[in-house]
Amino acid sequence: MKQAYQSIAVGFVSTAIIAAAQAQNSSIVRCNTFNLGTTATDQHGTRFTVTGMSGICRRGGAADSYIAVMDNSDKLVFLTIAVDDSGSITSASMTGGFTLADVHDFEGIALGSGGASVFLSEEDTPAVHEYSLATGARLRTLTTPNAFASRRPNFGFESLAATDDLSTLWTANEEALTVDGPLSTITRGTTVRVQRLDAFQGTYLAAAQYAYVCDPIHGAVISGSRSGVSDLLFVPEVGSILVLERSFALAANGFFQSRVYEVSAAGATDTSAMSSLSAGGFVPLSKRALWVDSVTNMEGLTLGRLLPGGDRSIIGIVDDGDPISVNTLVGLRLTPGRCPADFNADGGVDGADVESFFTAWEAGEVSADVNADGGVDGGDVQTFFVAWERGGC
Repeated sequence: MKQAYQSIAVGFVSTAIIAAAQAQNSSIVRCNTFNLGTTATDQHGTRFTVTGMSGICRRGGAADSYIAVMDNSDKLVFLTIAVDDSGSITSASMTGGFTLADVHDFEGIALGSGGASVFLSEEDTPAVHEYSLATGARLRTLTTPNAFASRRPNFGFESLAATDDLSTLWTANEEALTVDGPLSTITRGTTVRVQRLDAFQGTYLAAAQYAYVCDPIHGAVISGSRSGVSDLLFVPEVGSILVLERSFALAANGFFQSRVYEVSAAGATDTSAMSSLSAGGFVPLSKRALWVDSVTNMEGLTLGRLLPGGDRSIIGIVDDGDPISVNTLVGLRLTPGRCPADFNADGGVDGADVESFFTAWEAGEVSADVNADGGVDGGDVQTFFVAWERGGC
């Protein structure tokens, strides 16, 4: 029976699925913060001031190697970050810098194929570009969907995420496009568009796009107040993207508030054909809070190493571009909830789970509702086999 079920998987996995099974009750805790220096030296031997680090990604090779990108510049910063088994950062240093061919308001970063390049999102065009880590040359610029031409100044592509296999990139505008509604207020959050870009024949093409509603500004409005999407992060242990929201206001609990949400596209409307979101008529991405805290101006997130027990280290980076923030790293620990497709609770989804799933599915048991849509049907079979192919949610 097991082999028969596994043979069915090929057909289901080839079907286009919006969202895989979601892990339940994931959580994040802050472990510590770690201050960094202020200078680095690029590949030409030129020393520069490190400021405005807005995005960070883990580099291939050594487990403790990372790259940060500086906004309003042409600079990358190479970092070494050591994390202990609790998720706390025990040491960190800037090991060098890198000058790119272009100056942009770079904000998000993702490592390219084989660690030979980086994808960078920027606010001013807005666009996603790929740059060589050998020469600094721009290798290509991905096509930006027309809707983003109406981005507000300084509210363009603040974020960038990539799946492990680089089959998909994700980006989003920081606050609403002019055609989509107002900026955030203390009573209402702004609505942005989260754009998926799928790898296809050597490039990336715009695929599904979803509305995402940010939380309101967390305190009294002052000069520069805002609340929007600061970064995105794909977490394989969760099987979805996390959204980092950043709010700035005058509040008793701090000028800045960082919020991390786990999101799901299940049931959400593909807004790519909608010229405006201001009139509604769509279902946004659903979101569930994993962490809310104040750590000054945290703008970027990346995965750190796996921790004992299946937890995952996450590294946040703070932009020093305001009077109270300094170059800082934030050590976080993600505890993923149990994957609904892991029927034998061994931490993975494999052949051992197949028969248990179909036994529950054929009986209509609630545990077989792995796509969490309230019913037990064919959609759960598709979602189960997506998780089965990945080996987890």
